[in-house]
Amino acid sequence: MGIESNSYAIEYAEKNAADNGVKRVQFRKADAAEIAPQLFQENSPDLVLLNPPRTGLTPELIASLLLKPPKHLIYISCMPSTLARDLHELCKGPYRIQKGYVIDMFPQTAHVETLVHLSC
Repeated sequence: MGIESNSYAIEYAEKNAADNGVKRVQFRKADAAEIAPQLFQENSPDLVLLNPPRTGLTPELIASLLLKPPKHLIYISCMPSTLARDLHELCKGPYRIQKGYVIDMFPQTAHVETLVHLSC
């Protein structure tokens, strides 16, 4: 299931899934922080992929992740300070950092993307 607040991104995701023959996928236009508590009560995902805005995860979303923790989290971030803040909160709970990668997608700038794998 993909949750995205941008309707254009949902359209592209649906087209990409169709073009690649991916059938068992759903996309919802919503704010992940708002619907996470309900989703985690109704489902028990093994893996959650997080790619929040620069402001990072909301306290409500972190609380939802800690209440019924998926076994694996993949956290993608473009803002090191909010990534560090969120990892600190997640690692107070059952999560431990397994691997991290820094990806220089914008050479000759200070901007980097970071991917962190956490598990419990």
